[in-house]
Amino acid sequence: MREVSRRAEALSLPALAAQATRAADHDQNLWAMRDRRRYVNEGHYGPDAFDMDNRVDHCVVGLHSYLDSQTRMYRDMPQGQAATALLTRLFPKGPGAIIRLPYAQQHTAVHGLLLAADDPALADDIAQLTEFPGMLERLRTVNEEYAAVLNAYNHVPQPDVVREAQARGQDLMAEVIVLILAHGIDGSPESIAARDHLLEPVQRQNQAIRQSRRRRRPAQDVDPDTGAELPNGDGDGDDDAGLPVDGQPNGGLPGDNGASTDDGAGAGDDSQAPLPDSDGGDDIPATL
Repeated sequence: MREVSRRAEALSLPALAAQATRAADHDQNLWAMRDRRRYVNEGHYGPDAFDMDNRVDHCVVGLHSYLDSQTRMYRDMPQGQAATALLTRLFPKGPGAIIRLPYAQQHTAVHGLLLAADDPALADDIAQLTEFPGMLERLRTVNEEYAAVLNAYNHVPQPDVVREAQARGQDLMAEVIVLILAHGIDGSPESIAARDHLLEPVQRQNQAIRQSRRRRRPAQDVDPDTGAELPNGDGDGDDDAGLPVDGQPNGGLPGDNGASTDDGAGAGDDSQAPLPDSDGGDDIPATL
């Protein structure tokens, strides 16, 4: 539909271009709805959660690395002693014990770390380290964003909503076809050529669907921007597998491809189960 819209704009047909754009936007939203249901049903999260998980991982590791460097640089000095106390309190098992947890549990663990850092008993130690308060606030902000992304998977579209959206998408497609056919109604060679030019992306997509059915499998999802087929895992057109839940085979530290870098800590599974009560249970706290 995006290609139809672009061709309509080139032919100075604004009404058709606008309708094709509405159809493409609707298809994009429908695609996102189906993906969200698929990820939750298969116990996976989508790319947005994966991205936020990496951001939280880097913040946690950065916080730990900062404290560790202070203990080494300022050994037997007030800054070093303060950093040692904070490491002991906030990271008793190292950063790996946090970042290798499943997504929702990792959010909760970071929440607990931040609550511990708010303990007045640690105020003097934190005051010794000028960069540390800002780093804590950064982690707090990212963890709140993490909660918002994870909570979205607790509120997935219901099947009847998806079916209604699919039916509406068919209606929008039909409206685009009617407008295209109307353009060539006068029978002039120019109008017919323009009509065929506008119909070509639709015909190409229909041909791909026809060939897919001949291969005895349902049609692949189609990118509304390019018209290209999207990979669907087992090729069932709807239920392709979601992304690996952490993008790292063994849940390792960020950037280490799953290898453990935490002293004495083995690689965690970081496998993600869906959030409890995926039809709308208790949300993860979005604020601390």
